[in-house]
Amino acid sequence: KNILYYGLNEEISPSSSTYFSETPLNFGYGATVTYPALQLGIYMGVRKIYLVGVDFASRELEALPREIRAMVAQNGEDTQAYNTCLNDVHWIEAHQQYAIKAFRTAQRFAAYRGISIMNASRGGQLEVYPRVRIDSLLG
Repeated sequence: KNILYYGLNEEISPSSSTYFSETPLNFGYGATVTYPALQLGIYMGVRKIYLVGVDFASRELEALPREIRAMVAQNGEDTQAYNTCLNDVHWIEAHQQYAIKAFRTAQRFAAYRGISIMNASRGGQLEVYPRVRIDSLLG
């Protein structure tokens, strides 16, 4: 009772298409928790959405090159750990590229429906949505 389950299509590849859904049983994945949250908000009737704290910066991706250099210095390039780190870099980069693609899909969907999505985060790397200063929203 009073529980809403929603489904996600989690297929990810550079050629995967993204989609945005107003139907909770078929939300698009988008590679971030923000993407289904946007879909849920629109499903619930929200017309103005402000993203706060969505900086889209990957701390893991920043740390991996240092880890890889340290592993190569210690063990050489033919180590399992080295290959695992490279796979992690490719996985993170693929998810970030897919997320950007998904966020652009959300922006087009929202614009078509007359819904505004704005980025009120301070700093960060997500530039898909128009920026708004959070101070202007708080009065």
